Amino acid sequence: MTDQKEIEVEVPASMLEGKPKIHKYITLPNGLDVLLISDPATEQSAASMDCKVGQFNDPVELPGLAHFTEHMMFLGTEKYPQENSYNSYLTEHGGSCNAYTSYEHTNYIFNVISSALEGALDRFAQFFITPLFTDSATERELMAVESENQRFLTEDYMRFIMFLKDIADPTHPFSNFGCGNIETLRTTPASKGIDVRKHLFEFQKFYTARSMKLCVYGKEPIDVLKAMVTKYFVEIPDKSPPIPQPWEDVFPFDRTKLGKIYQVAAVNENTRLHMFWPVKGGYGLYKTKPTRYIAHIIGHECEGSILWVLKQRGWATELLAGSVLDMSKIYTLFEVEIYLTSEGYQHLEEVVGLIYQQFRLVTNEGFSEKVWTEVCDTAAMEFSYGDMPSPYRHTSHCSAAMLKYDPEYTLSGDLKMFEKDSNAVMEMLKDFTPDNAVMAVKRPSFDGEEAVVLNKTSRFYDNKYGVRELSKELLDSWRKPASICKDLTMPHINPFIPHDFSLTADDDEGEQDHVPLQILRRTADSALEKPEISVYHWKDTVYKVPKVSMKIKVASPVAYSSPKSRVLNRIFVRILKEQTNTVTYYALIANLNLDILSSTDGLEVYVGGLSQKIGKLLELVWKAIDSVDPPEELFNTSLSKISEDLVNFNRKQAVIHASEQIGLVTHFTRWSVKEVLDAAKTITHNDMLWYIKEFRKNVAMTILATGNITKDETLKTAKSLQEWYLDKCGALPYSLYPQHSRILKLPKGKNFIIPMKGHNPENKSTVVDMYIQFGVESPRLITLVDILARLLDSLFFNSLRTSEQLGYVVSSYQKQDELIEGFKFLVQSAVCSPWYAYCRIHCFIDALDDWIQKVTDEDFQSVVNAEIERRKDTPKTLNKQTDVWWKRIENRTKVFDQHLKEIAVLEETKKQDFVTFFETYVSNKSPKRRSVTAFIYGKNHFDEIDAITKQWKETNGDKPTFSTTRVLDTKVDLIQGDVPDVVVPPEVLELISNESLPPHIMAQLSEAGITPSNVLDQGVTPELTRIIAPLLPDQGQKEVEPPVADSTAQPHLSSISLSNGAGLPPLPLTYVMSHGGFKLGLPSFPAWNGY
Repeated sequence: MTDQKEIEVEVPASMLEGKPKIHKYITLPNGLDVLLISDPATEQSAASMDCKVGQFNDPVELPGLAHFTEHMMFLGTEKYPQENSYNSYLTEHGGSCNAYTSYEHTNYIFNVISSALEGALDRFAQFFITPLFTDSATERELMAVESENQRFLTEDYMRFIMFLKDIADPTHPFSNFGCGNIETLRTTPASKGIDVRKHLFEFQKFYTARSMKLCVYGKEPIDVLKAMVTKYFVEIPDKSPPIPQPWEDVFPFDRTKLGKIYQVAAVNENTRLHMFWPVKGGYGLYKTKPTRYIAHIIGHECEGSILWVLKQRGWATELLAGSVLDMSKIYTLFEVEIYLTSEGYQHLEEVVGLIYQQFRLVTNEGFSEKVWTEVCDTAAMEFSYGDMPSPYRHTSHCSAAMLKYDPEYTLSGDLKMFEKDSNAVMEMLKDFTPDNAVMAVKRPSFDGEEAVVLNKTSRFYDNKYGVRELSKELLDSWRKPASICKDLTMPHINPFIPHDFSLTADDDEGEQDHVPLQILRRTADSALEKPEISVYHWKDTVYKVPKVSMKIKVASPVAYSSPKSRVLNRIFVRILKEQTNTVTYYALIANLNLDILSSTDGLEVYVGGLSQKIGKLLELVWKAIDSVDPPEELFNTSLSKISEDLVNFNRKQAVIHASEQIGLVTHFTRWSVKEVLDAAKTITHNDMLWYIKEFRKNVAMTILATGNITKDETLKTAKSLQEWYLDKCGALPYSLYPQHSRILKLPKGKNFIIPMKGHNPENKSTVVDMYIQFGVESPRLITLVDILARLLDSLFFNSLRTSEQLGYVVSSYQKQDELIEGFKFLVQSAVCSPWYAYCRIHCFIDALDDWIQKVTDEDFQSVVNAEIERRKDTPKTLNKQTDVWWKRIENRTKVFDQHLKEIAVLEETKKQDFVTFFETYVSNKSPKRRSVTAFIYGKNHFDEIDAITKQWKETNGDKPTFSTTRVLDTKVDLIQGDVPDVVVPPEVLELISNESLPPHIMAQLSEAGITPSNVLDQGVTPELTRIIAPLLPDQGQKEVEPPVADSTAQPHLSSISLSNGAGLPPLPLTYVMSHGGFKLGLPSFPAWNGY
């Protein structure tokens, strides 16, 4: 045991204004280092433990054990044996939790309302003292690890990491499979007689107090926080000596596999050049950061940079540079990643040559004091005035930093430059050679003279790749370039570096407003000679930092008037970004943020950061918007990039596709990605020129300015924007104001199903996304939906994910679309069909009828109190507060004190109010429920969606014809013909037509006169449901049986009893055949009124 010690921590200036956030670094008697953060103003507390053990510590015979251990730590301890005790406590008290396993460390995080911090710390500490690792939980959680692994199989990032492992030094742990799956953690160990659960306990030797770092954030004084952590964490055992890390000084790659170009198959439709150099610049050099200096030059984007030269030649669209992966305290991977155009791919050798020419230029120039000073200044500004993260993110970051940096530099170690070491920079530059590089091109297919056969397969994820050997002459030209491109230069002086960090005087001597005020409104006059402009302003009296946050929207009805306009708007915005990039990149380095966004209303511009140079940046941007005249080459490059993004949408996770399908059904006007992509194929440069003119014909502008800016300065800015742009445009009459954002009212009592085959034929994952629609937001409705989300969060997760292991992604949450409140149940699974998951969701909702009645008034009030405290916790940064207010301006409610209205409602909310709400809008028994559910079928269940499609065609006779029609203001393919209201699920038909059914069931069906043919005619009747319901538990789950849940008694709000088997959802079902198959036109629903 050691004596407690305290160390002062360097804290940014932004945390010392107003009510300062006190940081104190202590060491407990068992050797555990703890960073305590006291913030009297917070209503949300958090904690994080970072453990110096990760994937590199996996036993050779059990790849993925560190990751599996992370999963298992959540599932019960000796003091709190219930599997979901921890999750349930956090959920009931307005919190959440997560964890991740990295190469050298594992991080655990939670947040909770401040009044519940001590109880959460008690439960959290037990993870690291007496975890249970029960047999049943071990078996079930293996399926969660497998599901997580399945999600990565089609993700380019993870597939590329697996390729890198193939060329790693086989003796380095980076070469191992860190995620783990069923094969590595169950099948193979079982064949070798390895007891995985026993190894879980043995792995706890790495969870020793001296190798762990804890960070706790609360509103209590430091002394109180110190007493809490001492009480609960001092029992963590001190298992000295320190954990060995033999890989620290080992070069991570096989040197015989460097100095080549690898061609790696990708899923996404783009071409990227990746160049990695393992250099001795790991976090052990955090005080000098030589990689930061080099990245500043190589990654620069202004005139004279590599990217600028590549863009001039039409060879690339983006370039990223810097240290991307710390392999150890000593080694890090420095990467240059370039997004190549088709032309750039054809000039690959020249692109690589330019990179080595830039490295030669930097070496020849020697160490630059000017560059060093700028890197130091911008790093110091970022540390002092960067946005304060949430307690959740702050504690996670701090606990991880405590493992890497000296205590006093826990907060500043990532950002600040502490010491100058020109020799370290010049020595590191010697490592940037082709002989020391991993060079790889990643794209879906390869062609041209230099293409090679992809005849190799990575050991993990079956990713195809090939190797191109390089000639000595080519390598020599890269090692020692004969000349340097005359267009390449060192970075120029940054004109946006601020020097004035003072705060402006208050507008008035009296009490300041706590919400924005509308200080200007000019409506479009009757002659429509000048466009409307609305200006809102708030002078910061809370955060007291020299920063401004400004949002500007220009609305135009043409922006979303057709799929073609949608594409043109996105291209327009990309062109604006490209034409301003050489200026705005300087601003970005100087901690000024600029973003130009394509919205369905038009375009939005966000400008924020240190206030001194905001006006200069805004002027440059708006003059560029006013004078935009894209050359054809820039248009073509932008169109290609937008089209590429649209194609890649099909490669995204299936949950994204499910959400799109629901949006197509529920929005007044919503263009599908397919429609937008089809439109993109027809667009020309002349269309772009037409759009720019058309956009300006009818516009309106809205401005919100907050922070270190006075009312007069805001009005002056608004006047400038009118002169630079607005008064040169036409007015937007109210009759033309965009209406596409309106949400359609689903009919009561209907259960719409949107079945669709997954876009990726290799993806096994299926998705069920069930959306229940409630109505127009009000303080009462919002709070009731939030209570529902709070009550069901861990309950739904524990039931369908932890206990039944349906998939890694299992969640339930509040969903607000525009101003319409709703709720979602989401399951992504690689082990069951959409139909089975849908039935289990309905079983869960069925069980809620009784469960809710058993919730005590005391427990219900605890959840209500958590929601009240959550609303009292105001945004931590100026930017986040601005985002909240901007949302209220965009949706035109302009209710800036919404949280206060909701608190008032919550204080009057009783359990019976919630029960009535649930029974009316959520319960399966309710005739008023409005719902639509998207089914995305993975490859293992394509036969089911094919059967539904076939049945649909047969139901419509031999003449299904396709035509274009307008349904919900969305183009859809409509099958013509007489379509019944109900399409019977294939499982039901299969049960009826199967002649091996038990005789007594067949007799009942015969007695009732039920046959497959009249089921098609009459639908699923209550009588049919009654007869076949006992058989349904055996249907639907085809790959795996859900493991039996742990019988350990569960706490009152964290467990629910579900019926076994698939269950039967409310019938009838109405299938909506959607894009990816074909689409049945729904009735033309009315839009919601009142917003």
